[in-house]
Amino acid sequence: MSSSENNTFSENIGEYLELQKEKLILNLADRSSKIMANLAVRIAYLISAIFFVFFLSLGVALLLNNWLNSSFLGFLIVSIIFLFSFVLLLNRGKNLFRFFFEWILLNIIYDENT
Repeated sequence: MSSSENNTFSENIGEYLELQKEKLILNLADRSSKIMANLAVRIAYLISAIFFVFFLSLGVALLLNNWLNSSFLGFLIVSIIFLFSFVLLLNRGKNLFRFFFEWILLNIIYDENT
């Protein structure tokens, strides 16, 4: 092999490695933008769900107050329901949310069509 062939071969390898590096950077940018967009949509869903639950629980509490002819028992009952939900999430929530977020992230990362 001559010196000029070695130079062109090493230049080609250098160009190939540079192109592979650029491809990796573009793939990482694409996947991270998909994850961030998906996260933004899920945060919007979460905020909407929080408002829905808040106003629904307020309505249920006021309805129970009206039925029970009390100014506070409806709020107490709704608070107890939320307390039970909190205890349930405290005991079981970690595995539930971990599985959910793993499933979402793996679908985003390994989805080649979107």
